[in-house]
Amino acid sequence: RGCSGKCSASSSQDRQMAIFPRRVLQRILNENAAVLKPEQLARACSLLNTIHDNYFAQEWEQVIINAAAKVGSVEHEPNLGRPIDLLFKSNNSSVEFLADVTTVSDTRRRKRAFKSLQLDSRDVHHRIDQALPAAIERVRTSDEAGTGQQVESSPS
Repeated sequence: RGCSGKCSASSSQDRQMAIFPRRVLQRILNENAAVLKPEQLARACSLLNTIHDNYFAQEWEQVIINAAAKVGSVEHEPNLGRPIDLLFKSNNSSVEFLADVTTVSDTRRRKRAFKSLQLDSRDVHHRIDQALPAAIERVRTSDEAGTGQQVESSPS
């Protein structure tokens, strides 16, 4: 099983460029065939072959599913009564979470979030500019207190 055909739109009319090269997306979709149901895979292929406002969100969703599947089990769009992109369980059962993958360019989710928070999109940039310095300071302070996380690379 796999995604037949090309997996990313490419034309002079493109409004958005893909983040990943076509061959990488094709490999990801081929690998995701082990995790996705046939109809989910067909929909992902179709969406990645179509220029649309939420293209980046679709691309990232497949990348996250692919990465998660390499370290645990993934159920894509589990039926939990509300839309969720994936249910993840680590191979050693120490981590389990639900994830809703989105991007700043995901207009449908952004509009829903703005509406629920009663925000205008112009307000968001101003609020981020105000909140970011305090968030950075909290992270810096927690690192100084020895409660922070550090990620190191391992030799391959």
